[in-house]
Amino acid sequence: PMALHHVLRIGVVVGWACVCTWFAASLRVEADRNPGGNIEKWLAWIEEVDIKVIGALFTFSLVFRFNQCYTRWWMGREQWGFLIQESIDFAEKVGLW
Repeated sequence: PMALHHVLRIGVVVGWACVCTWFAASLRVEADRNPGGNIEKWLAWIEEVDIKVIGALFTFSLVFRFNQCYTRWWMGREQWGFLIQESIDFAEKVGLW
């Protein structure tokens, strides 16, 4: 079930990338047919902005993943501390017996 979830996620991302690529190609064709029009101006603006958007999305994904990793690390630390404390308690009980 977990592998299916990952496959579907990857499929959605690949599908979205294909749709975006097709849309960008159709915009290029339309801009070539109608030079100097609004589509050409819009495409020029997108070319300037795309690096900034990609950088912002990349930064957001890194921060999100870092937060997830830190949360998992902290949960593991709490479990490890609990295991150590239980071991100490058990050793004390064995010593008293």
